[in-house]
Amino acid sequence: MSNCEKIVIADSIYVDTIIVSVISSSCILCASIFVNYLQHKYLSFISYGCALLCSISLIWSTNTLVTLILTCLYVGLFNKGYNITVSATVLLFPTSLRAMAVSMEMLVGRIGTIVGNLVFPVLLEYGCVAPIINLICFNLLCIVLTCFIPNTRKHAVFT
Repeated sequence: MSNCEKIVIADSIYVDTIIVSVISSSCILCASIFVNYLQHKYLSFISYGCALLCSISLIWSTNTLVTLILTCLYVGLFNKGYNITVSATVLLFPTSLRAMAVSMEMLVGRIGTIVGNLVFPVLLEYGCVAPIINLICFNLLCIVLTCFIPNTRKHAVFT
């Protein structure tokens, strides 16, 4: 126990985490409104594209407030894109396979979270730009994979 240190975490960290969570939740709420007017594929493109711009902008962020805003937007838009993909999965798979498809999607997401938490500190050893480039590459992969989402429009919006 002699090697243990008492690390004091500033209260601003908790406030910033709450701000990111509120913005992320509001982005998902907006997605539930816009999904009625746009197809899942196009809404995913918009979400992932804007998240890509935010992650690229993080490289040149020098201010704490700007970094917080860009992080809020990135997390919110990326979560919105992920939830749109899950909802498209529910629409595209038949009832007998729907639960398995969503479960596999969630499983891959959870495995990605674990791997990301293991890889991110290693990337931070190389500097601040390396993890951001990793996020940019992952975001580009999501944009490419969004191209393979088929049309989810089954009926007209205004019927």
